Amino acid sequence: MNIILIHPGEAEGDRVILRDHRARHIRRILKSKTGDTLRVGLLDGPMGTGLILGLAPDQVGAATGLPHPPAGQGRHRP
Repeated sequence: MNIILIHPGEAEGDRVILRDHRARHIRRILKSKTGDTLRVGLLDGPMGTGLILGLAPDQVGAATGLPHPPAGQGRHRP
């Protein structure tokens, strides 16, 4: 199962821009295109469906639809 994990605080509202290995995975392995959906999950939180809003050579923008905890209330690991 492929699921793209998003860290708390990484998204702005329901939007996230990925610029790392997750963006490469979405483009190269999943071969996703603008308008495609994919499984996303908030680290230590809910899962749902994301919508790809745009792709560039070095980033992927998506709408997640996931609820995000207020600042400072996410679960942190040492």
